[in-house]
Amino acid sequence: MSSASSGKTGSKGRGSAQGEKNVTLGLFVLMLLGAVVFAWGLLASEEPLRAWQALHVNFLYWTGLAFAGAVIAAIFQITSSRWGLRVRRLAECSVALVPVSFVAYLGVIVGHHELAPAAQHLEHLAPAKQIWLEPAFLLWRDGLALLLLAILAFSFVYYSIRVDLAAPPAGYRPPKNAVTRWIRAGFGTYGKEKARARRMQNLLAPILIITYAVVFS
Repeated sequence: MSSASSGKTGSKGRGSAQGEKNVTLGLFVLMLLGAVVFAWGLLASEEPLRAWQALHVNFLYWTGLAFAGAVIAAIFQITSSRWGLRVRRLAECSVALVPVSFVAYLGVIVGHHELAPAAQHLEHLAPAKQIWLEPAFLLWRDGLALLLLAILAFSFVYYSIRVDLAAPPAGYRPPKNAVTRWIRAGFGTYGKEKARARRMQNLLAPILIITYAVVFS
């Protein structure tokens, strides 16, 4: 009976892993399709501005969503909520979109002349506003703000999932990949690591929330 049940468990695990690979492949194909359509919109369409606008809207939407997940988890931490662990873990998954957001931001940098042509003519504004809205300064400022937010979000999620990956609860099998090995590296005793993770999350959570509010305001 035990060997039969273990065989079923193993086959179920393999089937789940294969399903995850299929989903990942499907999403990757959709991403490539989106890149092709964007390139077509720039090179073959009569209105390339629409392609730049679509990129800008997608950048804003998905970047906000990517960081919002970490912010939701930070709210759980500040309020000491223990009932929504699965919701929290689901929210933390959104930080995987952050690297994609930076790629999209590079596109915004390239196309900023098309997206904001008025920014090239600021002579009618007050000197202080000219400096603040000068395209190079604005793009550098926003890029550094996103980088700071990304560091805070990744650091918070790192300490949030480190204990679960290094000392997983019963019934949970952490994925075997380079990211998991990096997060688990140097893991000490369970008690000390859990206390350290809690301290770091308590420190990072309010900073992350305030930074998110400032950057996206």
